Amino acid sequence: YDPDIQAQLNNAVNSHIDFEDELEVAGIITQPFTGNIMALVGGKDYTISQYNRAIYSSRQVASTIKPLLYYCALQQGFTPATQFTSQATTFRLSDGKEYAPTNYNDLYANDQMSMINATALSDNIYAVKTHLFLGVNSLHNALLDFQIKQSEPNPSEALGTVNMSLLELSRIYNTFASEGLYIKPAFISRITNKDTTLYERDTQVKRLLQRDETLILNQMLTATFDIQNQSYTFPSMYGHEPSITIAAKSGTSDWDSLVMGFNPEYTVGIWTGFDDNRELNKQYYTISKEIFKDTFNGLYKDRTGVWYRPSDRIIEKLVDPIHGNDDPTGSLYWFLKD
Repeated sequence: YDPDIQAQLNNAVNSHIDFEDELEVAGIITQPFTGNIMALVGGKDYTISQYNRAIYSSRQVASTIKPLLYYCALQQGFTPATQFTSQATTFRLSDGKEYAPTNYNDLYANDQMSMINATALSDNIYAVKTHLFLGVNSLHNALLDFQIKQSEPNPSEALGTVNMSLLELSRIYNTFASEGLYIKPAFISRITNKDTTLYERDTQVKRLLQRDETLILNQMLTATFDIQNQSYTFPSMYGHEPSITIAAKSGTSDWDSLVMGFNPEYTVGIWTGFDDNRELNKQYYTISKEIFKDTFNGLYKDRTGVWYRPSDRIIEKLVDPIHGNDDPTGSLYWFLKD
């Protein structure tokens, strides 16, 4: 726990949450490479409700699941330039049933798009095609590795139809932030009295994700702010970019609005929604993004940001992010060397 970091999270929440409204909020800030939970918001007013939504509320994670899916794809030979066609699609499944996911507002590229562009625009068709190409057990098994035992292997899981707490979801994103190292989140490092240590945390570090693919994913998650990804819609976090380089992914269901993001120093998760699961009107969609942006800007108010460095196996390329082709006027993304 860091009171200064907690103050930045509180300030961001208080700036965008209407205390006369019933909309609720949760937030968590975790430290990469240690798993230390540095700040926590369980709701907008503890005097009204002591229920800690960041720890106990299990909600649909929506499109915030997609980075883990794309990590699985990168592991199995995809690249950030791998293309699928985004168009209205009905999938015929192995059991004979049909599945017809849609994009938000029924908008489609009706063209091939890269994984970079699919990440930026949160394209559902690309995600489901990736999911079915890999096999539904690929994402399911990755979630089980994070002890997300409520996962069920099905076509819609690629779109985040799995419930998690913000704390559970932050375990995944803090592993991205930690370059693939998993450290169980912890609230307490050590307990002492005057003379002795009564408790000391046993920090166990596990290599859960491969470093190179994780670094490539992290760079690809800057696409959500990159205007060069604009095609049939804007990048999902465009207009909500902090003043420093950040990897981020938003997720919106009918009932929940989330943003998860990180750099090498902080993993930040924000959720907004109603306790009674009522539908979110569009007026509420961007509140979590504004809180996220202001949290990071507060954390870096008087200092510069930090970002990852590519490994020796990674090359930096300027590409047209919509299709992934080399383009000297394009945006910078990372690829494994051939």
